[in-house]
Amino acid sequence: MQSAPPRSSSLRSDRSNNSLSPGESLVSQNARYKVTYETNGDLVLYPGAIWAAGAVPASGANPLTASMSSDGRLTLMDATGRPYWIIGVAGAGVPPYRLAVQNDRTLAIYDRRNVMTWTSKK
Repeated sequence: MQSAPPRSSSLRSDRSNNSLSPGESLVSQNARYKVTYETNGDLVLYPGAIWAAGAVPASGANPLTASMSSDGRLTLMDATGRPYWIIGVAGAGVPPYRLAVQNDRTLAIYDRRNVMTWTSKK
C-alpha cells in the first residue's frame, strides 16, 4: 500500500486538521526527515527509524489518529477511541501548540511563544 503524500512540517492544536491518519506523514522543512503514523499504529521518524514511539494499540484495535491537542500533548488513539500513547506535558507553555519535524532529525512540541515543551532528542 502506498502511503499518503506528506503534509507540512507541523501539526497545530488550533487548526481543524490537527491530526494524522495511519499512513500519513509530516516532513521537515529541508525535506530530509519525516515522521509517519504507521498503519500498525507506531509513530516513526525517518530515514532509518531515527526515533520511534514504540507504541501500537494493545487492545488489538486498529490505529485511528495521531492528534495534537489543545493541552499541548500528542495523543495516539485506537479505533475504539482509547489513547494508547501520549507525549508532551499537559499545560506546559501557552496554547496553541504545534508538533514539528525539525531539520536536526528531531520531533518537538512548541507553544505559542515558540518555547519547546517536549523533544524526541535524548
